Amino acid sequence: MKLFAAGVSHKTAPIEVREQLAVQRNEIVDLAHYLKWFGHLDEIVLLSTCNRVEIYGTTQQTIRDVKSLFQFLTSEELDIGPHTYAHEDVDAVRHLFRVTA
Repeated sequence: MKLFAAGVSHKTAPIEVREQLAVQRNEIVDLAHYLKWFGHLDEIVLLSTCNRVEIYGTTQQTIRDVKSLFQFLTSEELDIGPHTYAHEDVDAVRHLFRVTA
């Protein structure tokens, strides 16, 4: 099982990109279930703040194109490739601790 963290933040993406991916509080649970199902994830945590949108999850599959998960969050076609980051396993845990500290 692979643990991953993928996201965009104020350090990697302009405000316009983050606004397109931002998730409203009342939609976060439904979108997380949607991402879990269509992204073939075993577990998921969806984090959306003014500074970042991140997806933490586990999957049996390899993490090839986590960027496609973000396309589920917007109705518009975005070129978010240059703005995303992804961490796996221990690096994902380290990233989570840095974000929450």
